Amino acid sequence: MEMNQKLNNRYQIINKIGSGGMAKVYEARDLYLNRNVAVKIINLDTNKIDNLSQERFIQEIKAVSRIRHPNVILVYDIFIDQKNWCLVLELLKGKTLKEYLSNLGVLSINETLNIMQKILLGVNACHQAGIVHRDLKPDNILLNDNGAIKVLDFGIAMIDGYEVKKHAHQVVGTMKYIAPEVVKFQAATIQSDVYSLGIILYELLVGKPPFIHKNPQLLANKHIKEPMPLIRDYNPTIPQSLENIIMKATNKNPAERYATIQEMSQDLATCLSHTRKNEKPIVSKQKMLVKTKEFQLNKLNFFFPFFLKKWFLILLSFIIVLIVVLAVVIVFYLK
Repeated sequence: MEMNQKLNNRYQIINKIGSGGMAKVYEARDLYLNRNVAVKIINLDTNKIDNLSQERFIQEIKAVSRIRHPNVILVYDIFIDQKNWCLVLELLKGKTLKEYLSNLGVLSINETLNIMQKILLGVNACHQAGIVHRDLKPDNILLNDNGAIKVLDFGIAMIDGYEVKKHAHQVVGTMKYIAPEVVKFQAATIQSDVYSLGIILYELLVGKPPFIHKNPQLLANKHIKEPMPLIRDYNPTIPQSLENIIMKATNKNPAERYATIQEMSQDLATCLSHTRKNEKPIVSKQKMLVKTKEFQLNKLNFFFPFFLKKWFLILLSFIIVLIVVLAVVIVFYLK
């Protein structure tokens, strides 16, 4: 993309802001309204997308464009340029939550709650409009220079999901934050976003996501099979009520998560209250199953530790052979 180039005979490119796996973002001048905007060019040839997927994408972007909320980026326009979708967005100056977190390592409980509540407000506004984000992660949350927190890229993951039809190893969403049911190619729902928000909450307090692996497929498998790590194992000073919120939001079963974003927000709002000081821990069924198996193994080892001794197995084999030999001898003499 050349500087000063015009897109849609309206947006004049000023400079490149950034780029990702599926898009490039430019600062541009809206020549009609005399304001600077951000233009996101999606690197996906529209000719390779079926008409139904394109129509659904357009309808979702139109729905997002009608949302006016302080925690959701504004969408001004959508058009096609050289077979690529182009979105015209509110121009924001700041850093992503990922960049902010990488500079600090971990956030305090109070700052975490403040940031999370604003994120929840933005996500809830889109859920109210019937839109599921599908790819919530710190990269898609911007901390504006004026202090505002904005949720970005609603609807983008949906059009990227077209790739799933062609490549079975790909799913919509970023693996570190993806819900188990989405890994299984089930439709993303409000509860899928809740799961991602629970992962983000965990990361803000610990400094890293709960599941990490270099191999995307093995990482996805962790979301399906491995129990959620207990955040208080990393930091015992974190209130039990806050750990419980994470455990509920990231339950493997979508039906066991928060039904709405408002419900999660209300739980967060009271997690530091005196009435929840002695709250009992929530342990998922999967975690309990692991603990039960560990208990059974430990119990077996406690009562029968010699079963694991090599010398005992040798002795046991010798005794069995001896018994067999004696039995043969006895039978021989009885005859």
